[in-house]
Amino acid sequence: MDESHEHDHECDHQPPPSPGVSPVQLKDCIQELLKFTLDGTLVGLDIGLSKDYCSNLLKDDPVCPNPNNTSHTTGFSEGVPTYPLYKLLASALYHSISFATFHRPYVTMALIHDDTSFKQKEDEWIELVVEKGSELLKVLKNVDFELHVQEPFFSQLKDGVKTVEGRCAVGDNNRIVSGALILLNKCLVLQVQDVCRYASFSEMLEAESLTKVLPGVKAIEEGVEIYRKFYSEEKERSNGVLAICVTKPAAQPYISLASILSVSMLDLKEIIQSLKFKDAIHHGGASTGMHSSPTYNGMLSSSNFNIFTFIQGLSYGGLQRLLGFVHTVGTTVEALPPPRSTLLSSFLLPHNPNVESSTLTDGARALAKHVNRSSSKYWGAYGGSDSNKNKLAKDAISHLIAHCCWLNLHIVPPHGVVYEIRIADGYGARWSEDGTKFIGFLEPYMEDGHSKGWKH
Repeated sequence: MDESHEHDHECDHQPPPSPGVSPVQLKDCIQELLKFTLDGTLVGLDIGLSKDYCSNLLKDDPVCPNPNNTSHTTGFSEGVPTYPLYKLLASALYHSISFATFHRPYVTMALIHDDTSFKQKEDEWIELVVEKGSELLKVLKNVDFELHVQEPFFSQLKDGVKTVEGRCAVGDNNRIVSGALILLNKCLVLQVQDVCRYASFSEMLEAESLTKVLPGVKAIEEGVEIYRKFYSEEKERSNGVLAICVTKPAAQPYISLASILSVSMLDLKEIIQSLKFKDAIHHGGASTGMHSSPTYNGMLSSSNFNIFTFIQGLSYGGLQRLLGFVHTVGTTVEALPPPRSTLLSSFLLPHNPNVESSTLTDGARALAKHVNRSSSKYWGAYGGSDSNKNKLAKDAISHLIAHCCWLNLHIVPPHGVVYEIRIADGYGARWSEDGTKFIGFLEPYMEDGHSKGWKH
């Protein structure tokens, strides 16, 4: 049941539109389908990804909305990914399924090399996406009609509590027959078992029973009032009513999509290796305790890992790749980029919060270390009041956030995991993994950069 205004003198809501008919296009439903799948992981659908990870993919960034960002509709964009991340991920998945390739929205940085082992993984991921994507496309190809159903009715149909959908017998509703497949809300497929015609909603509710049509509603009169919000009494009398009896078949688009996203045992092994490395950094360096943890070593030597030696799904690494990240030695694949608002907020924190007369930001103080390193004066003229310095620094970081084309979440001693971004010229910035601490600006990579003080 859909809800919007029709004729105010007749009823409060517009009647549900006639069902859309096939063919269903993946590009039109991939966002809702991915959202539905990720929502499902929060209430029991197990694909191996953590609940926090899936929740963060769905999370919005209300402080820094960017409705004009084209990445959510095309999958091609530069800059720090905007929230909610699932929209960008949906666009990238559509591109990969449709064109059998990973789109890489980043450029190669001189002297910074991808982890070569990921090339083989990427080939395996593409093979997986093509195989499972074809299953998804086949499910959508078999759909005969599309319907939109409002809550709580959609959840009731999804859970099998509601098994009869009542509609006025108008338009393409009359074409729905037994055996037809209906795509609900662009994410759930139901199969029609039977279609029965009645003169009125009250007659239908009495014949089919309230528990099947409107679970939780106690009286037929109350049920009729619910339908009256969508259909006028005149339309009901003129056209009659349909009771569409449905069941949920095994083949579902969200199951095909879940198999693309899922974690494999091989990926879990690599995540444990990453945890060992981070733990060693935390306790004094990469050479300390790397091989001594009985917990980690016991997990890695488990016979379970010897059974599963193939990629079952994209997992964290593949999804991070779809979001436009590079993978280098030390990349943390299970991490997601922080929201733009968090990055900017930490950048703008006061550098000396306890000094009342000081208004210089952390970002402006960090920029002071870089203004004389570039012979081309890339960072601009740094001087004047704190206000002028703050503005110069904010303009610099805003440009990097908006135009970066190289993104990485990787381990950099002594900071641990950092979020690093760079533009095509190699200039960039780093934050802590969660974006709450700004670490500093970056010069382009160069031979013997440290010994030269990164001057160029």
